[in-house]
Amino acid sequence: MIIVGTIEAERTQGNLVSALLGTQKPVVTVALRPPYDLSQYPAATTHLCTYGIHPPSLDALASALFGFAPIGGKLPVSIPGLCSLGHGLELEAV
Repeated sequence: MIIVGTIEAERTQGNLVSALLGTQKPVVTVALRPPYDLSQYPAATTHLCTYGIHPPSLDALASALFGFAPIGGKLPVSIPGLCSLGHGLELEAV
């Protein structure tokens, strides 16, 4: 599995994610600050958003990715062409 985080993604970071998607390995994308990054790599299908890059946010991300903490939340904005306001899910820790 590949986990890739982006910060205010633009074409370069979007191209990186696209290349990683081409490896045929499962890819989890993480918008580390604004969730709009997700629009730069629309072919990705598994996304998380942290809304911050400070240690507490990254620690929570790691805990969630490894199943030690639940994953949950709703987008506070729409991502044009991908997700509408309020899109999200809830997953329990394993």
